[in-house]
Amino acid sequence: AVLKSLPNREELTMPIQEQLIVELYSK
Repeated sequence: AVLKSLPNREELTMPIQEQLIVELYSK
């Protein structure tokens, strides 16, 4: 949601673990 709004640069900088956390929040 809000995290997805962040630019791709932020996503690339963050580790893959961050993506997993985002998925947990999405649930």
